[in-house]
Amino acid sequence: MKPVALLAASGKLLLSVLAVWALSACSPWKAYNGADLPDTEVAIIERIHSHGWMLGMFGVLPIPVKFRHWTRVISIDGSGGSGFDIHVRPDHHYAIVDYHIEHPVDWCSSFGCLNTETATLTIDFTAEAGQRYRILAERREARDWIWVENVATGKMTAGEQPPD
Repeated sequence: MKPVALLAASGKLLLSVLAVWALSACSPWKAYNGADLPDTEVAIIERIHSHGWMLGMFGVLPIPVKFRHWTRVISIDGSGGSGFDIHVRPDHHYAIVDYHIEHPVDWCSSFGCLNTETATLTIDFTAEAGQRYRILAERREARDWIWVENVATGKMTAGEQPPD
């Protein structure tokens, strides 16, 4: 095989592997045994939820000023998985969640950020079929708060939110 043809073939193989990997990240994490069920018969939990703000202070400060906190579900009922959404049967569940806080000024590099706090939290909740949930957390005055929110209604279904 000529070098150009070999290079083209290896490039196609690499692109195929990357495409399969990217598509697998989009598939849901099925946290139950048995055949796949339609979305109307499972509850869906968002695996990662992030919110915050960033203010670009270019010209004033050499770094952006930001505040962000996010949660990531590590396991449901003792088992882990990957994917953006977690599909569970309607029932009582418990989740282990990583909570990360990036404070207003972080010195970040490819190795991580300074001035970042993390906590591992757990929560019990009951999931209903056809509903979508997110698990939120917040740290205020040295206390961690964790709760489950129904995405469609915005109502808290488990846990405790910090006071306003």
